[in-house]
Amino acid sequence: ARAVHAEELAGKGSFNPETTRVLHLQHNPLTEALKQEVGVLRRQVEALTASNNKSKKAVAALTPGPDVDPNKLHQRLKESFKEQIGRFREGVYLLTG
Repeated sequence: ARAVHAEELAGKGSFNPETTRVLHLQHNPLTEALKQEVGVLRRQVEALTASNNKSKKAVAALTPGPDVDPNKLHQRLKESFKEQIGRFREGVYLLTG
């Protein structure tokens, strides 16, 4: 039972400072690698944030203004979808016979 308890404490990082010395590396390779990875990830986040802002602006530019008739827009969308569905069906028929 004492051995199990000692293993549990050792697994949690517990130690007796009177009998155990802890050495800290000045240049820990793991820490340096993690810092580099964090830098790379931060640059990726900045790039994605910038592209997200650009896409939001593009969507805002494509959004119809208040002077657009919703019924007319709805009709145009229906026609567009009808054309796309027709092209899709034709492609499926050509592929499957």
